Amino acid sequence: MPQLTPIRKLAAQYNDKPVVKALVQLITPYIDALNTLLMTHLQSFRDKRIITFFDELALLDIELNPELLVSEDFLHCCFATLKAAINTYQQEKIRKYANLLGAYTMSGNFADVDEYEEHLKILEELSLKEINILEILEAHETKHPVREGENEGQRVNRFWASFTETLVNELEIPKEEIDARLMRLNRTGCYELLRTYVVGSKGKLTPTYFRLKQLLDANALDVVF
Repeated sequence: MPQLTPIRKLAAQYNDKPVVKALVQLITPYIDALNTLLMTHLQSFRDKRIITFFDELALLDIELNPELLVSEDFLHCCFATLKAAINTYQQEKIRKYANLLGAYTMSGNFADVDEYEEHLKILEELSLKEINILEILEAHETKHPVREGENEGQRVNRFWASFTETLVNELEIPKEEIDARLMRLNRTGCYELLRTYVVGSKGKLTPTYFRLKQLLDANALDVVF
């Protein structure tokens, strides 16, 4: 009898979480196939990442429509997300992948695979530090709403010095690197440069950012699709 891998032992661990148990059983053959492609010393890292992924899913207490388990769209999204998690070494980022899949699973809405892939791609492109930058910018935007008769550039100018100072002090980003980092964030669609009003890297958060944030919030069980 072949020795059980940590992944094969997961199903028993989630006996009281039928949705997660079903997903583990579903992906086990896929994981076993990966074993032939990975060196032994890498397998433990991979297994830990998968366990982190499913542990986070278990915390969500998802109620899954059984039809999803045989849905091609759902399986495609599940495997794509798991692959991204396996290729990520940061535990926090892995948990975000689980939250993204969990948000869609809770709704049972996998009709628009393209939309899911877009959100997954954005999350893959964002580093944790970039996510932190966006969150800090959100805090400043919330604290400084647009005033009557004020354009976006004028609003941004009111808090930009405080924002960049926070990036230096809290994230330890050298001041001379801030412009380049913010300009790179423009690629994700979560950050928009304000070319009309200002010069340089000054910008604002986009609806794409707020939508992704909603999907990644493990406590937001009432995500609207």
